[in-house]
Amino acid sequence: MLRKSFSAGDIVLDVEFTATPYIPATYDNPQEGGEVEVQGIYLEGLEVTDILSQWVLDKAEGVAGDSAVELMQERLDSAMEDEAEAKFSVWEEENC
Repeated sequence: MLRKSFSAGDIVLDVEFTATPYIPATYDNPQEGGEVEVQGIYLEGLEVTDILSQWVLDKAEGVAGDSAVELMQERLDSAMEDEAEAKFSVWEEENC
């Protein structure tokens, strides 16, 4: 689950969403992924999705779509750093 804050007027809300990685089309395969689905919108930790106007819902969906690639890349980078640190720790134990 991904989460991003955004402003709707003077109010700061958090949108929680899922996203699938975008895989571009190739000669043999069509494009895949790139879908974003809003799971909920929160105000100070309370879900308020059902009481928001369509304008705010549309804005939340746009924020989620715009943020998905960046947030997914940050997660991937973090996972790769964790993996590298784990491998270094094993190497260090074996060689020091």
